[in-house]
Amino acid sequence: MTSQTQTVEVAVPVRTAYNQWTQFEQFPKFMKRVKEVRQINDTLTHWTVEINGVRREFDAQITDQQPDRRVSWMSTSGTRQGGVVTFEELDPQHTRVTAQLDLEPEGLAENVADKTGMVSHHVKQDLENFKEYIEHRGTESGAWRGSVAGSRVESDDDRIRGSATGTTGTTYQSDSAMPVTPPAQPGKPGPPMNRPGIAQPGSPNPGMWSRPDDLDQPPL
Repeated sequence: MTSQTQTVEVAVPVRTAYNQWTQFEQFPKFMKRVKEVRQINDTLTHWTVEINGVRREFDAQITDQQPDRRVSWMSTSGTRQGGVVTFEELDPQHTRVTAQLDLEPEGLAENVADKTGMVSHHVKQDLENFKEYIEHRGTESGAWRGSVAGSRVESDDDRIRGSATGTTGTTYQSDSAMPVTPPAQPGKPGPPMNRPGIAQPGSPNPGMWSRPDDLDQPPL
């Protein structure tokens, strides 16, 4: 089994970097070889990846997850692999992200990638792409603030499901409740739609979420 470790520093708070990393279904946006990630439940994901033209699928179990500190996983089917990503606060606006990937090369394509150093290059490229993605956004697209130990969820009180967006498997954490617009009274006009405090599409304000297709746009 080969092991590769790479590090990148990102210009966002540690909470922002960690929160974005918990959005596994967003990985294809910055991981070139990841074609799809489906969140099965809080600790189980299904991956489709492509390496040197060879497509693989496997399930991965989250074995350890500590908010703002680390996420560890191990495959339970398909390609044998595991790894850990850690988050270290450098200062209030900068975070060091370190990724360690342990992989058992399977087949000619993966063995060639390993022996030629492509696996290490892929890990580094994925981290650089993550840096560009989150720094361009400036804020996370969502978050899951639960804790996992031994593949079991120990705490998930600090989360809100993203059911309003219609997105399966993605969870969002909110720091404030969405303001409620009172109904218009008969004979009286309703409140203005753009009054302060109501989120507009693309708003990065905590607790104020825009439409799903706005989540991947950088904040205005």
